[in-house]
Amino acid sequence: MKRSIVSLLLIGSLTALCACSAANETAGDKERGEQTQVVEESTAPVETTVATQTPTPSPSPAPTNSPTPTPIPKPEVKIEDAYHKVYNIYDRPTVYRFPRVLISGVDTSKVNKTLKDDLGDRLVYDPDMGEYYGDIVDYEYYVADNVVSIMATLSETDIDYYEHKVYNVSIATGQLIDDKQIVAEYGISDDEFFSTVKKIYKKFNAGIIITGNDYEDDSLIKEYNKKNLKLVSYKHIKPYFSSEGHLCFLGYVYFVGGADEGYCRFDATDVKVLGWE
Repeated sequence: MKRSIVSLLLIGSLTALCACSAANETAGDKERGEQTQVVEESTAPVETTVATQTPTPSPSPAPTNSPTPTPIPKPEVKIEDAYHKVYNIYDRPTVYRFPRVLISGVDTSKVNKTLKDDLGDRLVYDPDMGEYYGDIVDYEYYVADNVVSIMATLSETDIDYYEHKVYNVSIATGQLIDDKQIVAEYGISDDEFFSTVKKIYKKFNAGIIITGNDYEDDSLIKEYNKKNLKLVSYKHIKPYFSSEGHLCFLGYVYFVGGADEGYCRFDATDVKVLGWE
């Protein structure tokens, strides 16, 4: 009987142990399954959403109005008589005068000294004869954009002879400008200027720019063309500007069918004769 009871107790204990072990295994399997799921879930790729920020445009600076530059006033040019006197030359009242150049804000003392030295005191009085001898001076002038051109005429009192002097003055500097600078101021080269002079001389000798027609004597025209073309240099040609801004020149030429020789004024811009001296 005792053995039967002991056997039953042993069988009951074993059954309880087996049940407990099975329960433990079941709980462990469940726990391992949950851990596996967590690991699998944690290794799955995670989508991240990055918020894209649209850049806020910088405000454009307000336009600033640049101050309007104040225009530089053009210098005021004034030509006046530095000397003016009326002489009695061979019982005729004759004006002797030469100019002075005044340009606002510009020193013109040097050019005025040159004008005085060249054009002043050219008459001498002879008390025995009671007459003046020498040169009478007169002038005319032209004011272009950048240049003042002065043409002085010196005429001898006792013979019919004229000499001409041309002075070109820079309005910007108040200094004299030489012949080459005047031509360059017009925007052409020396060669271009002399080429124009030659064309003008040929037309002048042929009478085209005087009468509008050719002279009949071709041999005479060729002769004077040859003589005048030898004078195409700055020694015999003095360029200057007219008040209209035309490039003009005073040229010493031989005349066909008229006076032997003398000065003549030409307009190189309009190709025409301006006058005989």
